[in-house]
Amino acid sequence: MFQLTLLVERARAVGVEVVFVTDQLSEAFADRADAVLLAPDTPTGNTDEALTGLIVADILLLALTTLDETAAVEHSHQLDALREQLPADPDQRNRRG
Repeated sequence: MFQLTLLVERARAVGVEVVFVTDQLSEAFADRADAVLLAPDTPTGNTDEALTGLIVADILLLALTTLDETAAVEHSHQLDALREQLPADPDQRNRRG
């Protein structure tokens, strides 16, 4: 949940709206998101549990990318920079200030 909190805080810091796509954490982030889209697990369990959420997120991102490709590329680079700030070792998360 550390990574999600970091992303939400960054989004708020730069003034963008937050759309949260989840199958379980809607209550935990409802007060921090502008919209929460529920993407429940498949009832059969035949696919990866995260598949529905990933598909919804990909569709939304592809739609946004078509609006401004240059900005989408720049935002992708910014996201990569944020990912580099995340510790690879989960134990390091607790040591961060």
